[in-house]
Amino acid sequence: IPETDERSFVVISGGTGCNAICAAFTRACYVLPVSDDGGSSSEIIRVLGGPSIGDIRSRLVRLIPPAPPGSPLDGLRTLLAHRLPASVSEQSARDEWRAIVEGRSALWAGIPNDRKETIRGFLVYFESEVLRRAHKRFSFVNGRKGLPHGLLHACT
Repeated sequence: IPETDERSFVVISGGTGCNAICAAFTRACYVLPVSDDGGSSSEIIRVLGGPSIGDIRSRLVRLIPPAPPGSPLDGLRTLLAHRLPASVSEQSARDEWRAIVEGRSALWAGIPNDRKETIRGFLVYFESEVLRRAHKRFSFVNGRKGLPHGLLHACT
């Protein structure tokens, strides 16, 4: 094993719990819980079940490399970090969600069409799963968009 002066770190934290210090680490591995039940994760778990994806999404967004404003990576970060408003009606939040899913939202600015359609495919799938469970009345207020790791990697 070659010796190196570069130290690496393991960060064990939720998606936002360590954000203030993670930028200081150039070489780090992240261990994230899948039991988070706060924020938009709790609503996804309530309606769809499965592991929590909120912390994973948050960390993946932070791992997108710095990019110039208006670049595809900057647009991707802006889209994936966007939170639907918490202080609006459910209908207003749903309307904003529809604009995003249909590709009409200004959040798509700067994202190349091939990546846009890949992301939209996931969002359409997510929405179809929510609609299949309509009796649980999913709330879009204060929600975030997110992607599983493989899809995020394909889009960057």
